[in-house]
Amino acid sequence: MKRKIALLLSIITLLALSNFIDAQEEIQPTIVQEQVKCIFINSNSEQKCYAEGFGCSGIETCIADVSGEKDKTLGWKSSCGGYAYTIFDG
Repeated sequence: MKRKIALLLSIITLLALSNFIDAQEEIQPTIVQEQVKCIFINSNSEQKCYAEGFGCSGIETCIADVSGEKDKTLGWKSSCGGYAYTIFDG
């Protein structure tokens, strides 16, 4: 009887560990790298475009290299008062 209980507990433990490992694999986010082009319409002076640790600057346009978790939204602001949002979609 004790042997059956020990075997049963071993099987339950293995199943629990198996499910835990599967859950850990599913949690890992997909990171994508993209470029975001900021356009400063009718600007003849240098402007800045920035969002949560990313940014660039330029007179008419600038390009920011960004990376983040797939399907997350990133809010952008510019020194000329503009706002925009991008989604990491790869």
